[in-house]
Amino acid sequence: MDEERQQLVQEVIGKIKRFFRSTHAAGLPFKEHHLNRIQMGLLFHISKNNGTSMKELAEFLCVTNGAVTQFIDDLVEKKLVMREIDPQDRRGIKVSLSPDTAKALPALKQKYFEMIAPRFSKLTTKELQTLTQLIDKVELE
Repeated sequence: MDEERQQLVQEVIGKIKRFFRSTHAAGLPFKEHHLNRIQMGLLFHISKNNGTSMKELAEFLCVTNGAVTQFIDDLVEKKLVMREIDPQDRRGIKVSLSPDTAKALPALKQKYFEMIAPRFSKLTTKELQTLTQLIDKVELE
């Protein structure tokens, strides 16, 4: 990779990190639980597929099973998720939202979206489509 390309990649990575740090700094839903961005992402991911395996969560986060266990342990302790033995595979563990979290999460997702959506107001619909395609292209490689 030539030097100019390397600098551009580093710049993109730095801007993405700043974007996510700044959205986190603005405050996240579930403030009373002191959740970080990763834990919020886990809750949102679990809400899409309630009864998610630990392996799926580790793949989603691109971390080890041990690392995802630590995140889930904290969410279980805060009574936001439940861990259960997979009825189809007694060796497996499924993670699902607690009833209270499942009830509260749709409103919190909306609040989170409303908090972040204005950051994209300067982009046209076409630019948002292009951004989505570019992220997909980078993410899929």
